[in-house]
Amino acid sequence: MDVFREIRNSVNGVVGLYVMDSKGNLLASDVPELFRNELKSVSSDLLQLAEIIRLKRSLDRIVIEADHGYITLNYNNDIFLGAFASKNTDVELLELVANKAISTIRPENIQPKAQPQQPAMASTAQPQAVPAAAQGGREVPEDVRVSVCKAIKGKVTLLYGPKIAEQYVAEAFESAGVERTTRDPARLKIAFDKLGNGVLAKMLGDKKAKSFLEDLYKEYGLK
Repeated sequence: MDVFREIRNSVNGVVGLYVMDSKGNLLASDVPELFRNELKSVSSDLLQLAEIIRLKRSLDRIVIEADHGYITLNYNNDIFLGAFASKNTDVELLELVANKAISTIRPENIQPKAQPQQPAMASTAQPQAVPAAAQGGREVPEDVRVSVCKAIKGKVTLLYGPKIAEQYVAEAFESAGVERTTRDPARLKIAFDKLGNGVLAKMLGDKKAKSFLEDLYKEYGLK
């Protein structure tokens, strides 16, 4: 990718580079084999951090100083450009070069290498979710209810902390008139939708909150 070459040629010490969209989809990457297994989780964590920061202020870059170097993230036009850099990198120069580079990136001009793998990942995940599914009016297994609640609380905890997150979940069940221990999938979704239309929409926006819940419903078979 031309942008990656330009950054590497302009700044010494850049170890890896990647581009993702605002939904966390990896569009392009140039990282050492050592980083590839960690790239998805690191980029996802940075994206969540960026979303939290953007709730309170405008954001165009994040710089994290790690033990052995830096992790940077530049944002423009719903595109994130991430970089792993060594300790001797001129991080201010990297920020400037990356900020200029990202202004030239357009999603339609990226040849995403990761896309061909995505359908395969989805197809392998779906069969795992079906056995635990609460389909056809069957009761929701306890571990499914706990897991979905935990995932929602985890998202809310990022901004409000664990105590407030638990309070939001409890209030959603109460306002929906649903017992926390219910195994009825339809009634559980009423409570979860309360959270989606409430605190999650406030944090993420309506579309992302809806998408987040839909992904959870698919993963755990709450259709």
